[in-house]
Amino acid sequence: HARFHEIVRNPDPDADADHLSWIVEAINRCYFPHPFDGSRDKLCLWIGHRLDEQPTRSFVAGEYVPRERLGILRPRPPGALWNAFNYLPDHVILGVSGRHGRSPAEAELRIDAGLFGTLSEIFDGLPRHLVNLGELNRLDTFIDRLRGLTPSPLPEFLVYNAEHVASSAVKTSTAFDRYVEVRRL
Repeated sequence: HARFHEIVRNPDPDADADHLSWIVEAINRCYFPHPFDGSRDKLCLWIGHRLDEQPTRSFVAGEYVPRERLGILRPRPPGALWNAFNYLPDHVILGVSGRHGRSPAEAELRIDAGLFGTLSEIFDGLPRHLVNLGELNRLDTFIDRLRGLTPSPLPEFLVYNAEHVASSAVKTSTAFDRYVEVRRL
């Protein structure tokens, strides 16, 4: 995939901003395949719901990590080895920094050709249940790890039901005891 090779091998701050937006939106589409306000800027922390052993058919997000805390990192050999051989990375890392500033990554997702291909397929409209489940499990594990990194609350819950192909935004009262507004997306 040409875009994957461009991301891996051509570090450019301007291009990385676009690549990062694409990665955030592609991850969000794995759980919520419709566009929503902030889908390129907020990495939502999705929770899957199911009642049996079938694949998860419903996802909800109420928290997110802002794009300002995310970055594309590229592996490279230590300084002394950098010029010793022609190293070409085979992956990038989506790094998530702490809540207060650009500290070193506190959580990381290795994006190799397999995961990038899965993200691309879903971004292009392939339903989640038709892609590589191993790659989706890696993604689910990463999203679960982000819950411990002080995410920000979304102004409304995002809900996707794959069985009914229905997307909604649900606003609740501040006490979470009633619905204030439900919008179809």
